[in-house]
Order: sequence, then structure tokens, then C-alpha cells
Amino acid sequence: MLKKPSHRDGPFKRALRRVLEGGKNVSEVHIKDNESLDSALKRFKRNCAKSGVLSDLRKKEYYQSPSVKRRKKSEAARKNKNKRYN
Repeated sequence: MLKKPSHRDGPFKRALRRVLEGGKNVSEVHIKDNESLDSALKRFKRNCAKSGVLSDLRKKEYYQSPSVKRRKKSEAARKNKNKRYN
């Protein structure tokens, strides 16, 4: 059982707790008959990667001001533009 959220928990821990408690980004995998735990875990990891749970957690690990978000978005666009033309 998870303990009660604290004001000292960081955003990463809070987001992880929200996922574990049944938030909107929960990925479920039901183990089939005669299926090994390794293959079920592999399916679960793939499912999490597709739904973007981990990337969302990494994004929310710490606060980014709107100006930093805009700057990173602009840098990524510039980088992708350079990739296309090279």
C-alpha cells in the first residue's frame, strides 16, 4: 500500500504515485495462459513506451518555465530543420 502523499515529495514521485494509484496513464497487461513473466513484462514495457507514460514522467520531473519550454521547442525545430537539409 502506498503511503499518503507528502508536501516534500518531488513532482516525479507525485506523478509516479498518480500512475500507480490509477491515474489516466495506467497501462495494464493481462498475463495469458502459459505465458512467461518475461514476455508479459516485455509487453508491459512496450505498452508503456507507446502510451508515453515514462516520457511524460521525465517531462514532469521538474518545473520548466514557459520561456525555457519555448526555447527548447525552438532549438528542437532548428535541429530537425538542419537534419532535413544535411
